[in-house]
Amino acid sequence: MHTTRQVEVATFGRKGEGPGDFGGFPQLSLRPGDSGGVWGYDERQFRMTRVTHDSIPRVTTLRLEYPQIAFWGGWVGPTRIAQVGDFDTNRVMLVDTVGVLHAMHTVPLLGPDSVGIEARRNAATGITVCADPAGGRFAISYVAAGRVELHDTAGSHQLAAVPFPSNGDFGRGKEGKWTLRTPWRYYAGCTATSTAVYALFAGHTDDGHTIAARQVHRFAWDGTLLGVLQLDHPASVVAVSGDTLLYTGSAESDSIIRYRLPRAVALSTSRPH
Repeated sequence: MHTTRQVEVATFGRKGEGPGDFGGFPQLSLRPGDSGGVWGYDERQFRMTRVTHDSIPRVTTLRLEYPQIAFWGGWVGPTRIAQVGDFDTNRVMLVDTVGVLHAMHTVPLLGPDSVGIEARRNAATGITVCADPAGGRFAISYVAAGRVELHDTAGSHQLAAVPFPSNGDFGRGKEGKWTLRTPWRYYAGCTATSTAVYALFAGHTDDGHTIAARQVHRFAWDGTLLGVLQLDHPASVVAVSGDTLLYTGSAESDSIIRYRLPRAVALSTSRPH
């Protein structure tokens, strides 16, 4: 979609195995320095597919040689693709431009060590990943926990100073197996610029109050909380343009709402226009 002209530019993809097809819903990403197309990650067919912005899109396929299912994959630099999965602790894989595994990084799962590994791995599958458009850094936000991780392609990572931290709420089910005790949704999505990470919060506050996706938490790449944006409409997805405009997909209707971001990084309220 063209956001200012509000017209459809192109439509692509269908369920299948051929060129331009996807085995499921693709994870979309942009490759830094590549303004001519968008990439879709197909976790079932272990490949990345580039589709151009032309009215009749042209398709290029990159097959990933490391056959490990990951529930997110996308470009995090001009020469690196990140894949994030639930394979115990080595959860982040970096792949080069020809699909060959470059490195694996250790990232802790949700929950304490006393919780069974199966429950911890299942809890960690609900994530959203967003990357610095200039490359080299990416963030992972969690649906099942008040947690946002900030990573770089060298392998280091740190936690963002989230307002309502949580490592997941686990308990034993009727059969005695560990599981997530409550299906809370914390972070429903994220988007990033080279300056900041914007994470859509849809979780519970410390006093138990539920926020229905009306807050966007803004973090610096060093993990500092820069501010909280209070929306007047619940959102299902967020995107940002140049730290000046915030776009949300409405959770109430089939519409896109545009907010002008305040210049101050303190607690602020934005209004659509």
